Amino acid sequence: MKRLLAFVWKTVAGVALCLTPVTAVLVVGWISRAMQRSIFKAWFNDRRIVDVGAGFDDFVREGHGSAHLAGWPNWIIAKRAGEEVGSGGVDRIRRGLIRLFGSLWSNLKLGLQMLLNTWVLTLPAGLMWAVSWWGGWENSFNKGYEQAAVGPAIGLAGVAMFLAAMTYVPLAQARQAATGNWKSFYDFKFLRTLARQSRWRLVWLAIAFVVAGLILSGVHVGPLALGNMLDGQAALDDQEIKKIAGLYHLFACAVIFALAVVLRIMAAKLYAGAVRKALRRGAISPDMLADNERAFLARLDLLETSAKPAAGLVARTVVMSGRGIAGIALTMALLTAWLVFVAELFVSQFLNLDWVAWLNLPLIQLPWFHGPG
Repeated sequence: MKRLLAFVWKTVAGVALCLTPVTAVLVVGWISRAMQRSIFKAWFNDRRIVDVGAGFDDFVREGHGSAHLAGWPNWIIAKRAGEEVGSGGVDRIRRGLIRLFGSLWSNLKLGLQMLLNTWVLTLPAGLMWAVSWWGGWENSFNKGYEQAAVGPAIGLAGVAMFLAAMTYVPLAQARQAATGNWKSFYDFKFLRTLARQSRWRLVWLAIAFVVAGLILSGVHVGPLALGNMLDGQAALDDQEIKKIAGLYHLFACAVIFALAVVLRIMAAKLYAGAVRKALRRGAISPDMLADNERAFLARLDLLETSAKPAAGLVARTVVMSGRGIAGIALTMALLTAWLVFVAELFVSQFLNLDWVAWLNLPLIQLPWFHGPG
């Protein structure tokens, strides 16, 4: 019963925080912490030590610096006040503030860091799409035929930029969540190595985003259909319209919160599996991991790497050729999936334009539903 109540509370709070862009930043941070827990739990389930004498929550409580992974993260109150820092009045106040607002601060800090990093690679594409859309309509109404190619060119450049970014961003978000360090988002060489170890899973993750994007497109277009339905009924007063709009906004935020959590947890598990696979194959070394990752994997006896077996020239050529062909095919499949995701956005914008939707993709950036203005 206690776990059920905690689940309901955390879900309701998450949906409520998605109602505004400011509070949605806390949701980004909370999901980042949930991703970290999922990554470390996946490693725990893959442990070589058959019996550690405890479940995951008990195991992390016993480890230095990992106790915060026990249970899903809180929204406001810290799970523990931390180590004793003194006995004076100031220290007691400090411990009290940490206890009362520790999780709130962590969610805010991690959320801002994750959001800013994600925007660095994805927001330029959104800005280009917005300019392209404006240019297209400007040409249609004002007949600027000499500049007709400018809008489409900018839009296509934005699409290319977005596709390139999304071959990297999901793993980068998981990497930052795992380490808790915003700088790890830009471990390009490390993350590209992991991507090569998990091309199939990256394709499936992109397909999951496509399915979620289809659902979100339906939510985005929903107000248009709802408005058409209400037009056929008796006139509604302002209060009734506001109530319906508020309920729909809440529904949209619930959908976005659920989809964002599921997709990020999928990315977290993909990252965890990619790290283990890369370690086993010797594609990465333990010193390439963050301190907290390396320490946790060491406790589970999962840091051993396998030396690559020697092979003849012909065998190496055949293997490399096969991997190259497979890599190209999977890369094309990955780009195609993300292209479909972009197409869903353009179609939903054509049906029900919302300029903010160009600048914020709720499943990737800020989990907030603006709706048509």
